[in-house]
Amino acid sequence: MSNHLHLVLHMDPAWLAAWTDADIAKRWVRLFPPRIDSEAERASKCSRLLQQPERLAVLRARLVMANA
Repeated sequence: MSNHLHLVLHMDPAWLAAWTDADIAKRWVRLFPPRIDSEAERASKCSRLLQQPERLAVLRARLVMANA
């Protein structure tokens, strides 16, 4: 079938583990933006996430599993 392709990706676990909490928050907000999608709302959501270390740990695990 010539109308599609398959793409195989390899993610480096060390690179994923090196993400900072700010990286995790930014990536999560990029995937799940606020209802009112503006720069101010995205920044606000990121800052709220950065104040919740337990939530960030859960989100880190979800993002790493999504990239595994």
